[in-house]
Amino acid sequence: MHGVSRDGRREGPRFVLFGVADSDGRIRCNTLGSPAGAYTVSDRSYFQEAMRTGGFAIGEVVSGRVTGRPTIQFAQAIADDDGDGRPDGIVITSIDLSYLAARQATAGLPPDAALTVADRQGTILVRLPDHEAWAGKPLPPPSGRP
Repeated sequence: MHGVSRDGRREGPRFVLFGVADSDGRIRCNTLGSPAGAYTVSDRSYFQEAMRTGGFAIGEVVSGRVTGRPTIQFAQAIADDDGDGRPDGIVITSIDLSYLAARQATAGLPPDAALTVADRQGTILVRLPDHEAWAGKPLPPPSGRP
């Protein structure tokens, strides 16, 4: 999806997809036009967490099944309307890691500085400079410097 910034400039895609999955993880609809039931997200951590807690969940870096692009997903459980005590499914959005890097690049890092943002699993989400070379890879081991 494309948007317009506050100053009127067109922004690139930030969200790769929006979708809905049922309680078994089968995609029922999405903005990429995949047919209902074409794939499942039941194996994804964000699906499992949202279904377990009945709330909001953040996934890890994955390569999108449809887009093949490195993304991070956010999911919100859909309230239990049938009374079985389990959410009826989830609403999902995926954000492109390149978009996150582009937004951070506009922050104006000092010369010779680096910025690394990682998820809770230690996977690099954003790395400036050299985002494309680092995105989706594990954090390197500590160098022993303070």
